[in-house]
Amino acid sequence: MKLFGVVSQGNLCFEDLPAYLKTLDKLEGEQITVEIKKRSKGRSVPQNKYYRFVLGLICNETGYTDDEMHEILRYKFLLQKDADDPYVKSTAMLSTVEFEEYMTEVRQWASVMLNCFVPLPNEEGIELYL
Repeated sequence: MKLFGVVSQGNLCFEDLPAYLKTLDKLEGEQITVEIKKRSKGRSVPQNKYYRFVLGLICNETGYTDDEMHEILRYKFLLQKDADDPYVKSTAMLSTVEFEEYMTEVRQWASVMLNCFVPLPNEEGIELYL
């Protein structure tokens, strides 16, 4: 399980303290490995604009709102089933590379399941929509 936090004055402060405490409770008496590393940069502003554009295209095909479709896609592509305690990743916590991998899956799914063409972010003319 990944837990996120910040180091402040030599102390580690978790963003989701209840999740941290729940994890510790489940691991009582177990030997564990703790890995601490600097968090990678999250998605960029252009990636966010592109994501909102893509959500709009898919919502036009499905009738769902942006928020509903966002949750559907998160559960479809970001559900971590192999974890001891399954959870859905937040798109805000994805690195720029992870976010592009997510967007590739979304584009492929929209194409196959909805017959909805989703242009790549660098395709000619798309900047008019972003």
